[in-house]
Amino acid sequence: MKHHQITAAIVLAAALGTSAAYAATLVPGLTYTGISGFSGTTTTAIGAASDEHAVSFLSAGERFNHPCELGVYKANIDGSNDSIYDEWDSCTTTSPNETIGWTTGSGIYVRGIAACTNNSANHRVKGIQIFGASIAANGTVTPLGVDDWFSRANCATWHAPVFCPAGQIATKVRVHRTGDEINGLSLACRDVAP
Repeated sequence: MKHHQITAAIVLAAALGTSAAYAATLVPGLTYTGISGFSGTTTTAIGAASDEHAVSFLSAGERFNHPCELGVYKANIDGSNDSIYDEWDSCTTTSPNETIGWTTGSGIYVRGIAACTNNSANHRVKGIQIFGASIAANGTVTPLGVDDWFSRANCATWHAPVFCPAGQIATKVRVHRTGDEINGLSLACRDVAP
């Protein structure tokens, strides 16, 4: 099942005037959130390096019921249509990828994330929810009442969401995994400067 508030989010972004481009940058230094889900044995950070792009859209793939791929799209924080992509792919996807988030140029970026896991000892992530924020020309990050999510078969337990600190936005998604299976998710966040 999929839940989208993309239309409402785009209308809200337009009302906030986030579609107009302006100069903004991300302050050096990362802040890490806690983990939603389980820690696994290895952590991999996904998100191409940039001082002007923040996470806005995710693509998640599975191979025979094993969550083993996550793509991270980052949109320019100036509200323009510029984006970059990075992925962790430990499998050949056999089921359609699930996608969630907000289109480049919408002015909406990820500030929080939650994972849904199965009830098995392998703790596979079977669903993801993200929470949006806007960035004003003066660098102010404002949480929005928008989210987007998906769940696959065997999504049994939604874990508490984790959020970037006030004034920060997600620039990387951290995959907590065991081998090639995703067990949990967290964010790496940065401050925004005008």
